[in-house]
Amino acid sequence: MGSFGAGISGFTPTLVVNSASINFTSIVAGGSWVLALNASGHLYGWGTSGNLGYSGLNFYVPTLLTGGVTWSKVYAGLTFSCGIRKDNAFTYCWGTNNRGECGVGNFVSPVIFGGLGFPTIPVGGVSTPYTFSMISLGTSHACGIEKNSSYMFCWGMNNNGEHGWPVPQGDGGAALPFTVGAPEPCVDW
Repeated sequence: MGSFGAGISGFTPTLVVNSASINFTSIVAGGSWVLALNASGHLYGWGTSGNLGYSGLNFYVPTLLTGGVTWSKVYAGLTFSCGIRKDNAFTYCWGTNNRGECGVGNFVSPVIFGGLGFPTIPVGGVSTPYTFSMISLGTSHACGIEKNSSYMFCWGMNNNGEHGWPVPQGDGGAALPFTVGAPEPCVDW
């Protein structure tokens, strides 16, 4: 309920409330929520709250999520989301984290926005934050191309070889990013 951004459910295209006045420039859809950036990089969301970074609330219309923080890109997986902040270029993830999908060094779930109104621990942790030029999210894992080295890193669940290693790690995962296979730079086609 609320994934349409109009406070209703249905099967026909529905105008998202206030979408014209907010001036959205990009949009991604997750499992049961939507994230959108406006022209200034402010993040709006609607749908289920835990995956939007809040716990116990659902947003039925576009709601500003991150007080004052601006984003250059946002991404949505099945049960978690990530974004690249404009001010420091670090990647932050929020939502379900029981397989390490948020890349913050633990398996504590959910990762929610702190009292400041935005995620406070970047992917890789506070001491070794990563700057990715692009990332992609799956069901319970993510991979990204690191901006400075062009190496590919993955984190989260790896029970089917999602990390590019020959031996899956079972039902657990990697709570921090690590390089995929041999460390060779990736080329962005």
